[in-house]
Amino acid sequence: MSEQRPPRNIDALDTALKVVVADLALRAAHTEDLYSLMQEASEMVASGLGIGHADVLEFLPSRHVLRVCAGVGWRPGIVGVATFRADLRSPAGFALQSGRPVVSEDLAGEHRFRAAGLLQEHRIRSVANVVIRGREGPFGVLEAGSAKRKSFSSEEVTFLQSIADLLAAAVDRARADHRLALAAEQQAALLRDLQHRMRNDLQAIINLVYIQLRRTRDPATRPPLVFIRHCLEALRLVHDQGDFETPRRRLMLDVYLRALSASVFRSGTDREFGLDLRLDPVEVEAELAVSLGLIMIEFLTGGQAPDEAGTIEIRLERLASGTGRLTLAHRPPQPDRRAGRADAWKLIELLAAHAGIRLQRPSGRGGHL
Repeated sequence: MSEQRPPRNIDALDTALKVVVADLALRAAHTEDLYSLMQEASEMVASGLGIGHADVLEFLPSRHVLRVCAGVGWRPGIVGVATFRADLRSPAGFALQSGRPVVSEDLAGEHRFRAAGLLQEHRIRSVANVVIRGREGPFGVLEAGSAKRKSFSSEEVTFLQSIADLLAAAVDRARADHRLALAAEQQAALLRDLQHRMRNDLQAIINLVYIQLRRTRDPATRPPLVFIRHCLEALRLVHDQGDFETPRRRLMLDVYLRALSASVFRSGTDREFGLDLRLDPVEVEAELAVSLGLIMIEFLTGGQAPDEAGTIEIRLERLASGTGRLTLAHRPPQPDRRAGRADAWKLIELLAAHAGIRLQRPSGRGGHL
């Protein structure tokens, strides 16, 4: 039995072994299946060294055992199931705990180590073990076994260590990916919880405003309360429809405006007129959708539409440039009637300016955004 520390480079390896290492490096850089990669590594080790057995032993700290997670040359039922103690009495356990390669040319003649039952069952006589290191601690051991007595050269141990280092890099990457995925899921869960809480809080406030609307008898008090309720509903719908698990929250503006207009008409606007919607699919950021929704609410409820009957037209066009154009217009039965209040237009202009929306107000009863 001997302990060997391989060179830090693979310059001394022959061409065939270098090709094996290079091939595995390419696979390790692209695969997402860690255990399939370890199985391939075991097959490459057995083929490259001309031996019958090779395996990857995964260290399970909670049980302090090594598990055969990949390998070749073993009878059915071993890989993925069999374990043995990771103590100093076995070459693999000693390699794991010492952090150094361990080579045993003749297990039958060893006095400091005992051969695991699996090795005895498969009549393994010579073994070489190298540690699969990782930034967070060793993953396990890469083991090569031969039924014939074999003296593993320093170049062959270097080859094993090179394979083990590639596996360690893949393990580190998989662990990092797992942490990132876990962090992303936790963040998404927090965002979902926050969105749920905000939606519930908004609904509670909407209900309070609705109760106040039912109680008030002052005609001058109702319009501001109605407007506030619709604005809160605009925010609630954003939380219902927006994608809040991405850095830039986006939603389909056509779906949002359709739902918002239905909510406004369902709860009443103090006016009697029809609604004509023609909306192209347009995706926008949530903040822009809210601003456009508030403008639409003000147009519907704030005095742009006279008390007479008529039709409110809402057009959302997707332009060739990739931008969109929203048109709001009131078509009364008597076109010569006076347009809506100037103070309502003033609020619309303020909302548009705040959101950076280009507003075009024609001479008639309508507007383009």
